[in-house]
Amino acid sequence: MLERKVTYLNNKILYNWLIIGIVMKKEDYLKIREIGKGLNDKILNSNKNRDRVLKSAKDLGLLIKDNIIFNDDKEYDLLMEYILYESELNNKKLLNIFLESNYNLSLIEENLLNAMLNSNLSLFEVIGIQKETLSVELHDLLNNKIMKLIDVGFSNTANLGIIIATRLIKISESEFMSSGITFLFSSLMKDKIIRELSNEVFKNRRGKKINLFLFFLKMSRYYGELVKTYSVSEIEGK
Repeated sequence: MLERKVTYLNNKILYNWLIIGIVMKKEDYLKIREIGKGLNDKILNSNKNRDRVLKSAKDLGLLIKDNIIFNDDKEYDLLMEYILYESELNNKKLLNIFLESNYNLSLIEENLLNAMLNSNLSLFEVIGIQKETLSVELHDLLNNKIMKLIDVGFSNTANLGIIIATRLIKISESEFMSSGITFLFSSLMKDKIIRELSNEVFKNRRGKKINLFLFFLKMSRYYGELVKTYSVSEIEGK
């Protein structure tokens, strides 16, 4: 079995990038998650553009008379994720602009950036939970795939059958982590959301492509459930 070790911030960590058969340990996942957050900050700070921020806030319904109004911290996170992955200014997304820059990145950051560029936002049904491996088995309802999400908190709080909309980022040959924002729905809403999406696609069949993020946000505001988040220490203390 192959192992690839890299040094990051003077700490040697096992990095399982695209290595078959290795079960990711919690400390590896947490390290990758930590590095991912730092990379997000680098990307967001690399090209500060007021027009992009205001346009994104307007798309999300957060802009009132040129002021961005947040009802809670989660709406700030929502805006940051939208700016990072969805917003387009002059037909360019922020991730692509960052890719074209000559920013100095570690090996893990380069792999994460590539995974972010190839990430998918979709609608998933929880079909399996394994707390001991921090994993949640998901059925991609839009692409008919089975995927494994690694998440310390969600693997301890998820229930079978619930529906989530989130963006998955590949962190090993068969494992993914979420980008951060997750829209949560009752299992009873599965057919309704799929039906609503089909209607949107049909109505826009000759127009521009449906923005799934904005669609799932709209569904969440109508039908969503509260997403509870816990720290690792809170999970381990239960």
